[in-house]
Amino acid sequence: MRILWLPIAAFFLLTACDTPSDTERPASKRQIYFTEFPSDLYAAAEASCRDNADMIRSSSKSQLICEAHPPPQIAANLIAAHQGTLDDLPLYVMSLNTKESPGGFITTLDFHTRVPREDGKAILIRTRDPRANRAMERLIRMSGGRSVPG
Repeated sequence: MRILWLPIAAFFLLTACDTPSDTERPASKRQIYFTEFPSDLYAAAEASCRDNADMIRSSSKSQLICEAHPPPQIAANLIAAHQGTLDDLPLYVMSLNTKESPGGFITTLDFHTRVPREDGKAILIRTRDPRANRAMERLIRMSGGRSVPG
């Protein structure tokens, strides 16, 4: 479990470093196939959330959602760049959601930045940073899963 914690924490922090590229696959949302329920992944993600997040919004055997406020300067930049609002500040969001599938389990792992806007709608920013892609692939391998193409 300790081994998985570091890539999750690193990826959680990398979501702030968005350097878009049209050729990179978005790293921030992946589906992963496991032959057994990914208990170690959930335990590592929950530990990462406790250490790096402001709040765990949902936690159950098959779902985990945690959120963290970005540092003030990054939040200010996100608000300015995306017509955000000061009434509802941007959040880094990490979620895991697992469903049973034939022969195993499919886990959706999602990292994004949520920026609420003045019009009441929020935008989700997903990174295409090559470092984030490598971190996500390393996390998938270390957790014993394999990426589902798509």
